[in-house]
Amino acid sequence: MGIFLIALLSGPPSFDATDGAEFAVCGSELQIAHPPGYPLFLMLIRLFSMIFSPLYGHLRLLNCFIASAALIAGMSSDTDPSILADKLLEMGSKQVIITIGSKGALFADGTHKEVVETVKVKAVDSTAAGDTFNGYLAVALGRGDCMIDAIKLANKAASVSVTRMGAQASVPTIEEL
Repeated sequence: MGIFLIALLSGPPSFDATDGAEFAVCGSELQIAHPPGYPLFLMLIRLFSMIFSPLYGHLRLLNCFIASAALIAGMSSDTDPSILADKLLEMGSKQVIITIGSKGALFADGTHKEVVETVKVKAVDSTAAGDTFNGYLAVALGRGDCMIDAIKLANKAASVSVTRMGAQASVPTIEEL
């Protein structure tokens, strides 16, 4: 808990506690420049992920973007998503979804592996794509859809969201899908 508090206190004023994964991936994997205060945060978040990595083995579903999957698996961000999924399953997750941008999402559960393609669109802003995907995935699973159908709906919603500017304003309603 102390590490987390240090990370929160060492971040810049615009830092939000929900931004951890994005900062970790952007800083360590993509080598994107960062404002003052982030190096300490990135070192701490890497330490935090090493300490809590045994928790991945208790997850029923691990859902993440390809760069985050690579970070968790300790592999390069250009590693094939199928190999990343195998590693995450080996780490103990029961099911894995790796979103791979315009290529869709890879689902794996140890016995089945499938890339669920997305609708091809002209993207203008990907700000809310991940949140839209996750929200619609949760809605579909909550109403009892099978995993592949849930991913198809989530992909479709995320595809619509990237055709619009902004975050909340870009999330489509269920009727739009």
